[in-house]
Formats: sequence, structure tokens, C-alpha cells
Amino acid sequence: MSGLRFVSVLIVRFKKEFIKTKEINMGIEVTGQDMIVELAKLRENLETRIASDENRRIEFAKAFNWLKKRNTYDYQDEYRTPTWTEIFVEIGKLLSVRDFRNLEVCVSLLRSDLENLKSKIKKDGHSN
Repeated sequence: MSGLRFVSVLIVRFKKEFIKTKEINMGIEVTGQDMIVELAKLRENLETRIASDENRRIEFAKAFNWLKKRNTYDYQDEYRTPTWTEIFVEIGKLLSVRDFRNLEVCVSLLRSDLENLKSKIKKDGHSN
């Protein structure tokens, strides 16, 4: 059951069961109407969070150029909505490549320093 559907079911249940009853929650009286108002706020908050989550995932799809598969007569590219697992895997790959490139740069710098030391030793007349 999706999150929005779940909240909708809760609202219907509260309307049917708790509108005429009162609950005491931490010393504050809460009516059924108050619960409905709070559930409406939660539902709105959930909807905005779901929309922002999807927008973030689509932005990652744009960054990684993840397009939907096209049919024969589709002329427009659409970005697919990836899962967070796909996003984190791709970010992990990029981080490992970056670390490997940094390692290659460090090794090449060490090799050039070693060659410089060897040439300096040869100039000083030491034999090895």
C-alpha cells in the first residue's frame, strides 16, 4: 500500500470511528476533528516530501544521463526515475574512480621524484 493510500485509509477510519469521541493525550484533549486536521497536515507534508524525492532522483538521472528506453516512434528523450540504490551505486563507482586516479597521480609523482634522486646521486659520483 502506498503512503498516500495509507494516509487516506487512516483519514476515513478516523472520520468513522473517532469523530464523536475524545482522547486525552499527554494532558491535552484531542477531538476527532483535531485528529483529522493533523492527518490532513501530515498528508500534505507526505505529498510534498514524495514530490521532492522524485525531483531529486530525476536530477540524478539528468546528471548520469539515464534515459527511458524509447519505442520506435518516440522522438523525445525522457529521464527515468532511478532508485536510490542505483544512485548510490553510481556515486560509489565515481568515488572509487576518483580515488584510483588520485592514486595514479601520487604514484607518478613518486616515480618522478625517484628518477630525480637517481640522477642526483649519479651526478654526485656515488656508484650503485
